[in-house]
Amino acid sequence: MKVAVAHNAIAEGEKDEATLDVIEQADHVAASLRAAGHAARLFPLDRDVAKTLRKLKLYRPECIFNLVESVEGHAVLHPCAAALWELIGVPHTGSPSWALDHTTDKALAKTLLADAGIATAEWAICRQMSDSWRRVPGPWILKPAMEDASIGIDEDSVVRDPAAVPGKLLALKSRFPNQAVLVERFVDGREFNISLLADERGAQVLPPAEMTFMDYPPGKERVLGYRAKWEPTAFEYEHTGRRFDFPPDESGLIEQMKQIAKRCWALFDLHGYARVDMRVDADSRIFVLEINANPCLTPDAGFAAAVARAGISPAQMVQRILEDTVCVPPLPR
Repeated sequence: MKVAVAHNAIAEGEKDEATLDVIEQADHVAASLRAAGHAARLFPLDRDVAKTLRKLKLYRPECIFNLVESVEGHAVLHPCAAALWELIGVPHTGSPSWALDHTTDKALAKTLLADAGIATAEWAICRQMSDSWRRVPGPWILKPAMEDASIGIDEDSVVRDPAAVPGKLLALKSRFPNQAVLVERFVDGREFNISLLADERGAQVLPPAEMTFMDYPPGKERVLGYRAKWEPTAFEYEHTGRRFDFPPDESGLIEQMKQIAKRCWALFDLHGYARVDMRVDADSRIFVLEINANPCLTPDAGFAAAVARAGISPAQMVQRILEDTVCVPPLPR
């Protein structure tokens, strides 16, 4: 099969590791596609959509492997890439544009979860400076509502003093002026990543991983934020890990999380691959934090770790993703 690997174009001089990571991801996916017997070529996407479409027309791909995570630095625009492939009628991997849109908007995702009876921590959405957050029980964690890769989230995102919430809210509004802020009850507990990979029955739940916070001093918030993911010299990066082995007495908890992940897959109409992030409190109550419809596929990422743990090779992974493409019929000529 001839596959176009679409990814967000990287601006010259870009230094943000969360952005640069997409090139490593695209190269890895292209190599895995070739190992599976497919032809693959990379296609960067920016706002010059016509340029990309001209190149695609010349290449004539049978499928687009969609790795677009943002457009010119705007994560909120990444569902538009999937919509573009759907508009021109070329099958693409990953979730459809509507699923990407519903999962990118954190407040919308939580609304859909709550409506479906899937537990998620209480929240309020603040589009302007207001007191709407006061209906949310504390402690609180504040996040930009439309970012991914933990951008805008770190230890100081957790606020335990209500007097400090307005200041943090103002700081986030200043840093992300075109976004609302999600104010959420902080679930102080264990964090799990549940990855899913498409199969002939819908989705296989890969081995669940617990994120571990090693040697964190008393009082340091256990948050899997930007520093933990992208800054190799940070304490959080060096002291955060993952584990896949759990004692037998936790098998019931693990099974509950697997079933919740499957419900999320169906609820959001996910395709190809996804990851559901959850927290478990001291009473073993499970709360869905968010749904990542396009988790990173690089070898050192959590999704790849779960794939490897399941005994699935990168070539097998991309083949299964290819077999669950989104295909909207082309427009009539």
